Amino acid sequence: MEPLTPGHFLIGSSMQAVPDANYTDMPDNRLKEYQLVQKHMRNIWSRWYPEYIQQLQARAKYCNGVAKPGCNIAEELDGDASFVDEEEDNADPSVSDSSSDDESKSDEGVIDFKSMNITDCLRYFAIATNQKQSAMNMLLSILITKTNFVLPKDARTLLNTNRDRPELSALGNGTFWTRGIKKSLMDNLRFTTVTETISWNIFIDGLPLHKSSNMQFWPIMINIQEMPLIAPITTALYCGRTKPTNAQQFMDLLVKELNKLMDEGLELNNYRVQVKIRAIIADSPARAFLKASD
Repeated sequence: MEPLTPGHFLIGSSMQAVPDANYTDMPDNRLKEYQLVQKHMRNIWSRWYPEYIQQLQARAKYCNGVAKPGCNIAEELDGDASFVDEEEDNADPSVSDSSSDDESKSDEGVIDFKSMNITDCLRYFAIATNQKQSAMNMLLSILITKTNFVLPKDARTLLNTNRDRPELSALGNGTFWTRGIKKSLMDNLRFTTVTETISWNIFIDGLPLHKSSNMQFWPIMINIQEMPLIAPITTALYCGRTKPTNAQQFMDLLVKELNKLMDEGLELNNYRVQVKIRAIIADSPARAFLKASD
């Protein structure tokens, strides 16, 4: 005899007990009586825990037309049954109005496919879902065969893949590439509904590429605070065996463009958008590098 402890409800025995061998996959005729009892107990526990214990705390709002333990179902309902959370049922009407306002605000950054042609839709689909070139070629072949759309045969033509090499410049002991903030935002947000004012979070950090090498990346990325669904956008990138040796050269183009955009605004999708910097996010080594201090 042993006392009943919380461990018996969690793992089937005391927390300090030595675990028994697993006889689940062994045939019954090869087991001794004690081993057979342990096998049956393990089988019961493997079903009792997920099928019963986890249903004891089921919440009504997670029920979707199916009767489950813990769900309050009205006994007299005409037509299809619907499940409503008690908090939603007793909610103040003024609260529902504010929730609808929040939903309308969350629509910012949603892609408007109605204003896009089929080529732009396919281009956005390929980029947003990281489709392989072979998969896009197959999709284009199917659409050309089965529909009347005029589409290119190759995914490279669809995506306007740049055949020229990117322009790289020497910076200290490495190479530096920049696309610019304005061009980066216009390329990534051309089909997106934006707000009148956008706040930028600028991320600067260094990360190693390999464990066996000291080669490292130092990207400059921008995130829009009002559009959390939009992934961070890379505007510049440094690659070298050490961190950039000159913080002024590393940040010079970014600072000049930021000052110009904050003064003049940004024309995006035929709208004039006001921009501002909300925060510059960096860890301690990157912060020390940007402040040009050791």
